[in-house]
Amino acid sequence: SYPWQDNFCEKRSGANRKSYNCPSVQILQGQDIRAGDSASCTAVKKQAVAQRKGPEIVAVEDGVIQYIGAYTVDLRSEARIYRYLHMNMKQLKVKLGDSVKRGQTLGYLSNDFGVDSAGKPVATTLHLHFELKQNIDGIGFMWVSPYMSLVAAYKEKHPDGALAQ
Repeated sequence: SYPWQDNFCEKRSGANRKSYNCPSVQILQGQDIRAGDSASCTAVKKQAVAQRKGPEIVAVEDGVIQYIGAYTVDLRSEARIYRYLHMNMKQLKVKLGDSVKRGQTLGYLSNDFGVDSAGKPVATTLHLHFELKQNIDGIGFMWVSPYMSLVAAYKEKHPDGALAQ
Protein backbone atom coordinates (compact mmCIF):
# COMPACT_ATOMS: atom_id res chain seq x y z
CA SER A 1 0.00 0.00 0.00
CA TYR A 2 3.04 2.33 -0.07
CA PRO A 3 4.02 4.39 -3.13
CA TRP A 4 7.13 2.24 -3.66
CA GLN A 5 8.17 -1.40 -3.45
CA ASP A 6 11.08 -3.03 -1.66
CA ASN A 7 13.52 -3.76 -4.49
CA PHE A 8 16.73 -4.05 -2.43
CA CYS A 9 17.48 -7.65 -3.48
CA GLU A 10 16.42 -7.12 -7.10
CA LYS A 11 18.93 -8.90 -9.34
CA ARG A 12 21.17 -6.63 -11.44
CA SER A 13 23.85 -7.69 -13.89
CA GLY A 14 27.31 -6.35 -13.21
CA ALA A 15 26.63 -5.85 -9.51
CA ASN A 16 28.84 -7.61 -6.99
CA ARG A 17 27.92 -6.42 -3.52
CA LYS A 18 27.65 -8.77 -0.59
CA SER A 19 24.74 -8.35 1.79
CA TYR A 20 23.50 -10.64 4.52
CA ASN A 21 19.98 -9.71 3.46
CA CYS A 22 20.00 -11.24 -0.03
CA PRO A 23 20.78 -14.67 -1.49
CA SER A 24 22.76 -13.23 -4.43
CA VAL A 25 25.62 -10.73 -4.75
CA GLN A 26 24.22 -9.40 -8.05
CA ILE A 27 21.69 -7.09 -6.45
CA LEU A 28 20.46 -3.49 -6.56
CA GLN A 29 21.23 -2.90 -2.85
CA GLY A 30 19.17 0.21 -2.59
CA GLN A 31 15.67 1.52 -2.96
CA ASP A 32 14.48 3.13 -6.19
CA ILE A 33 11.95 5.85 -5.44
CA ARG A 34 9.94 7.35 -8.26
CA ALA A 35 8.08 10.59 -7.69
CA GLY A 36 4.99 11.87 -9.37
CA ASP A 37 3.10 10.54 -12.34
CA SER A 38 4.01 10.36 -16.02
CA ALA A 39 2.71 13.90 -16.67
CA SER A 40 4.89 15.45 -13.94
CA CYS A 41 7.92 13.42 -15.12
CA THR A 42 7.34 14.59 -18.70
CA ALA A 43 7.17 18.20 -17.48
CA VAL A 44 10.49 17.83 -15.62
CA LYS A 45 12.15 16.23 -18.67
CA LYS A 46 11.14 19.23 -20.81
CA GLN A 47 13.15 21.56 -18.57
CA ALA A 48 16.82 22.25 -19.30
CA VAL A 49 18.78 19.67 -17.31
CA ALA A 50 20.77 22.25 -15.35
CA GLN A 51 17.54 24.01 -14.29
CA ARG A 52 15.51 20.99 -13.18
CA LYS A 53 14.08 21.30 -9.72
CA GLY A 54 11.93 18.22 -9.37
CA PRO A 55 10.78 17.00 -5.97
CA GLU A 56 13.14 17.96 -3.14
CA ILE A 57 15.51 15.34 -1.74
CA VAL A 58 16.03 15.81 2.00
CA ALA A 59 18.45 14.56 4.64
CA VAL A 60 17.03 11.58 6.53
CA GLU A 61 19.15 12.28 9.62
CA ASP A 62 21.47 14.93 11.01
CA GLY A 63 24.95 14.35 9.63
CA VAL A 64 27.82 15.52 7.44
CA ILE A 65 28.12 15.44 3.65
CA GLN A 66 30.98 12.96 3.34
CA TYR A 67 31.21 12.50 -0.44
CA ILE A 68 29.97 14.12 -3.63
CA GLY A 69 30.60 12.31 -6.92
CA ALA A 70 29.42 12.55 -10.52
CA TYR A 71 25.90 11.48 -9.54
CA THR A 72 26.22 10.55 -5.87
CA VAL A 73 25.92 12.32 -2.51
CA ASP A 74 26.83 10.50 0.74
CA LEU A 75 25.51 11.67 4.11
CA ARG A 76 27.37 10.26 7.13
CA SER A 77 25.43 10.04 10.37
CA GLU A 78 27.44 8.24 13.05
CA ALA A 79 27.26 4.51 12.22
CA ARG A 80 25.29 5.02 8.98
CA ILE A 81 26.08 6.26 5.51
CA TYR A 82 23.10 7.30 3.39
CA ARG A 83 23.78 7.40 -0.34
CA TYR A 84 21.59 9.45 -2.68
CA LEU A 85 22.00 8.83 -6.43
CA HIS A 86 20.66 10.48 -9.62
CA MET A 87 19.95 13.91 -8.15
CA ASN A 88 20.43 17.04 -10.28
CA MET A 89 24.10 17.60 -9.47
CA LYS A 90 23.99 21.15 -10.91
CA GLN A 91 21.29 22.11 -8.38
CA LEU A 92 22.83 20.66 -5.18
CA LYS A 93 22.13 22.69 -2.06
CA VAL A 94 25.07 21.20 -0.12
CA LYS A 95 28.81 20.89 -0.53
CA LEU A 96 31.44 18.49 0.79
CA GLY A 97 31.87 18.80 4.56
CA ASP A 98 28.55 20.57 5.21
CA SER A 99 26.70 19.67 8.40
CA VAL A 100 23.02 19.07 7.64
CA LYS A 101 19.88 18.61 9.71
CA ARG A 102 17.17 16.03 9.22
CA GLY A 103 14.68 17.36 6.66
CA GLN A 104 17.13 19.86 5.13
CA THR A 105 17.02 20.01 1.32
CA LEU A 106 20.07 18.40 -0.28
CA GLY A 107 18.95 18.90 -3.88
CA TYR A 108 16.35 17.74 -6.36
CA LEU A 109 15.24 14.51 -7.97
CA SER A 110 16.52 14.11 -11.51
CA ASN A 111 18.18 11.53 -13.74
CA ASP A 112 21.93 12.25 -13.59
CA PHE A 113 24.05 9.15 -14.15
CA GLY A 114 27.55 10.52 -14.67
CA VAL A 115 29.32 11.04 -17.98
CA ASP A 116 30.49 8.75 -20.77
CA SER A 117 34.08 8.36 -22.02
CA ALA A 118 33.64 11.44 -24.24
CA GLY A 119 32.50 13.54 -21.28
CA LYS A 120 28.86 13.69 -22.40
CA PRO A 121 26.20 13.45 -19.67
CA VAL A 122 24.51 10.07 -19.29
CA ALA A 123 20.93 9.90 -18.08
CA THR A 124 18.78 7.28 -16.40
CA THR A 125 15.06 7.39 -15.56
CA LEU A 126 13.81 10.14 -13.23
CA HIS A 127 14.13 8.62 -9.75
CA LEU A 128 16.11 8.66 -6.53
CA HIS A 129 18.21 5.60 -5.81
CA PHE A 130 18.64 5.52 -2.02
CA GLU A 131 21.14 3.28 -0.21
CA LEU A 132 22.01 2.69 3.41
CA LYS A 133 25.28 1.30 4.74
CA GLN A 134 25.29 0.36 8.41
CA ASN A 135 28.42 -0.16 10.50
CA ILE A 136 28.06 -3.68 11.88
CA ASP A 137 30.37 -4.62 14.77
CA GLY A 138 33.13 -6.97 13.70
CA ILE A 139 32.24 -6.67 10.00
CA GLY A 140 32.40 -3.00 9.04
CA PHE A 141 30.05 -1.11 6.77
CA MET A 142 27.50 -3.33 5.04
CA TRP A 143 24.61 -2.49 2.73
CA VAL A 144 21.26 -2.99 4.44
CA SER A 145 17.76 -2.43 3.14
CA PRO A 146 16.47 1.11 3.77
CA TYR A 147 12.88 -0.01 3.12
CA MET A 148 11.58 -0.17 6.70
CA SER A 149 13.27 3.17 7.44
CA LEU A 150 11.31 4.67 4.55
CA VAL A 151 8.09 3.09 5.82
CA ALA A 152 8.71 4.51 9.33
CA ALA A 153 9.46 7.99 7.92
CA TYR A 154 6.34 7.85 5.77
CA LYS A 155 4.20 6.85 8.75
CA GLU A 156 5.69 9.73 10.76
CA LYS A 157 4.81 12.21 8.01
CA HIS A 158 1.37 10.69 7.38
CA PRO A 159 0.13 9.47 10.80
CA ASP A 160 -3.43 9.17 9.48
CA GLY A 161 -2.22 6.52 7.02
CA ALA A 162 -3.13 8.58 3.95
CA LEU A 163 -0.96 7.96 0.92
CA ALA A 164 0.22 10.96 -1.06
CA GLN A 165 -0.51 10.88 -4.78
